Amino acid sequence: MKKYYLRNLVGNPLDTTLAAAPIVFGGVLEKYPKLKICLSHGGGYVPYQRGRWDHGYEVRPEGKVAIQKPPSRYVPLFYFDTITHFQPALEYLISSVGADHVVMGTDYPYDMGDATPWQQ
Repeated sequence: MKKYYLRNLVGNPLDTTLAAAPIVFGGVLEKYPKLKICLSHGGGYVPYQRGRWDHGYEVRPEGKVAIQKPPSRYVPLFYFDTITHFQPALEYLISSVGADHVVMGTDYPYDMGDATPWQQ
């Protein structure tokens, strides 16, 4: 992961995803639907792979242990920051979870931050 700065380019969104998945699959959002959690890095891979999560939920028993509904039903309960660095990804995020669940992020003062998030 050190080569090509992948620990940040791939690793940070992956870490966000690895933090969110057990919250969904572990039933935390089912038990506490009013819990407010904001996922950084535009939600990592969560918004873009929830169809894969649903497929796994349908074909594998492990995903059904702690939740009663497909994982995608819980994804919109999260909040997401705007740090996607790609306008179409941000537009997809907003269209799939709603503008009311997307908050401005900067990642300041880090080099991968967005110094002008209001320009997206």
